[in-house]
Amino acid sequence: MDPTRTDAGFVAIVTFPTDGPETARELVELATGGVQEWIRAVPGFLSANYHISSDGTQVVNYAQWSSEAAYRESFTNNPRSAEVRASLSALPGLTGPPRSVFCTLAASILPAPVEETSP
Repeated sequence: MDPTRTDAGFVAIVTFPTDGPETARELVELATGGVQEWIRAVPGFLSANYHISSDGTQVVNYAQWSSEAAYRESFTNNPRSAEVRASLSALPGLTGPPRSVFCTLAASILPAPVEETSP
């Protein structure tokens, strides 16, 4: 995630509940394959980040796009979109459906600059 990107007009956050760390790792592996293979070349795609909760029962995907339109068009133009969604949904160990939240940037707070000290 890069909060300083001025071109990140849209963010999709998707959480996947899992039965534990092994399933969480499998889900990340499966999901990132599609991103590496195809989505990263789609116009408007900026980044995709995957996080596993400390207890391994949640995977959080945070994806930055230039616009909501670019995000939505990526699904209609992806020849494997339905296949990837079906594979994710059929993964043994998911304990519920994914939940999505769609956002636009409202504010960013960056760290304070670090002052250099002389020896």
